[in-house]
Amino acid sequence: MSSLELMKRLREDIESAVKDGRSAVSKYYPLKPKQFLHDYPPLSSADELGRINQLFQELYQVPEFNSHRPVIGGFISRIKRRVFNFLWTGLLGDYLKVERNFNEQLVRYLNLSSQTIDFKFASLFSELIRKIDIDMQGANERTDRLLSSLDSTVRTIENQISQRSGALLTDIGAVKASVSVVASELKTVDNVARGLERTLALLSKSTPDIFDNSAKQTKSEPLDIDYLLLENRFRGSEEEIAVSVNEYIPILRSANGPVLDIGCGRGELLEALRLEAIPAKGIDLDKAMFLRCQEKGLDVELKDLFEFLAESQAETFGAIVATQVVEHLTQSQLDKLLTMAMRALKQDGMLILETINPQSVTALARNFFRDPTHTFPVHPDTLKFAMEMKGFVTDPIMFRSPYPADAILSKVDYSPELPARWLALLDQLNDNFSRLNQLLFGYQDFAVIGRKQK
Repeated sequence: MSSLELMKRLREDIESAVKDGRSAVSKYYPLKPKQFLHDYPPLSSADELGRINQLFQELYQVPEFNSHRPVIGGFISRIKRRVFNFLWTGLLGDYLKVERNFNEQLVRYLNLSSQTIDFKFASLFSELIRKIDIDMQGANERTDRLLSSLDSTVRTIENQISQRSGALLTDIGAVKASVSVVASELKTVDNVARGLERTLALLSKSTPDIFDNSAKQTKSEPLDIDYLLLENRFRGSEEEIAVSVNEYIPILRSANGPVLDIGCGRGELLEALRLEAIPAKGIDLDKAMFLRCQEKGLDVELKDLFEFLAESQAETFGAIVATQVVEHLTQSQLDKLLTMAMRALKQDGMLILETINPQSVTALARNFFRDPTHTFPVHPDTLKFAMEMKGFVTDPIMFRSPYPADAILSKVDYSPELPARWLALLDQLNDNFSRLNQLLFGYQDFAVIGRKQK
């Protein structure tokens, strides 16, 4: 076989070994490719390098020559040893010495190379890790700066939104307050306008005709319309009062006789009783009120309540109602009213007295002191006690006419996710608001119902 053919065969063996995953040097030790970097062990601790070092140590050890023959075995061993020494040191000594030096240098070089490669690899890997750490730290710092900038921007936007929302809420609150004031004023104007229309109608009926000769002969009595105008402006329209007095209708259905409405005013309760087919009669001392009730076709008399009760027979009425009356009376007049009402009521008859609630500061300041004809406010417990002292069996006090929700102090809305100290503070603040609402904006009116027992 020529040298060219030999080299060609070697190339084919190497190419075949590489394709098959075997070592390019040996056909019997195939290479096992690794999948990950950490699967490759350091070269200095590789099994192949350890095997090379072991073989190098075993290569130049002097073999032992033994013989199994018992008699001439020693002689044969000595002969073998002499022949080995002659061949090893004499004939091949120089060649083997050069080969040993070469192999020794090659093994030393392989060991040094593996250590150098391992050191370089470890250094490069360490440098790579350090570079990755530096890059990651820089990326984290840039990310932190970006997040900080974004957080600052978001906080700035939130503050701006909060400020603008606060200003907007303030403006909305001012607009609501203005709308509420305007609505209240419009309501007052509407009440006054309706009252003026009815007052003008009454005046036209009560004023004598200048062309009527008989009217000239008669001296007409002037009509006092001041209190009617006061009622229209401040107490509310007839429609509003009609809705309010309807709460008494279920109670008065059980009356065992006609109902007497003392201070019937414009006749709102009498109209409601008429719709229920409950017999009722009203009295009022104000002529304008009396004429308004007559205009509605109601059964009313223009008479003082004490005079009317004194003339009434005992046990005549199944119920006596006086809404917004007792605040016009003195203490002695109230005592007299209770005595006379007890006499005029039938057995099991009821007395209903409604007045302004002085426990509500706003109701006392606005509703009581606004009417110059009011005498003194009556406390709910005082009125209940006075009725019981006259022999009435009273029901629990009925509180009426609550203030609208938008007219009282509003509680603070808050998130339950706030810190505990803020939650406690806001709860205390809302509790104080509730107490203030009860004191300032309690029920505007109350009624005490007393029953005459056998």
